[in-house]
Amino acid sequence: ATFLGAQYFSYDLSSRGDPIVSNNDQISLDFRTKQSNGLLFFTGDSTDYLNVAMKDGGIILTINLGSGAYETEVRPSHVRFDDNRWHHLLIKREAREVRIGANFFVLYARFFE
Repeated sequence: ATFLGAQYFSYDLSSRGDPIVSNNDQISLDFRTKQSNGLLFFTGDSTDYLNVAMKDGGIILTINLGSGAYETEVRPSHVRFDDNRWHHLLIKREAREVRIGANFFVLYARFFE
């Protein structure tokens, strides 16, 4: 899919009935942009969410599972992600450990639910 400006894709899972509960999640995203700031991915509501955004050419991941927000970033000194080239982003959550990587840069983080 190609998105221009304020366009987005939305899929509502609320009609499913029971909540999706998981200790292990994986999100894989390929993207290409010239914009240095913007939203790449969001899921959740005001208390439980996962947000992936571009900020000043870097990638910011914010997670809140109800007990406060945790934020980490991928911002290598010699690479920008707003260079109009394809980048692969992988986010893994296994219980309380989060790994986020774009191309070959990987961050490991621990947070508390």
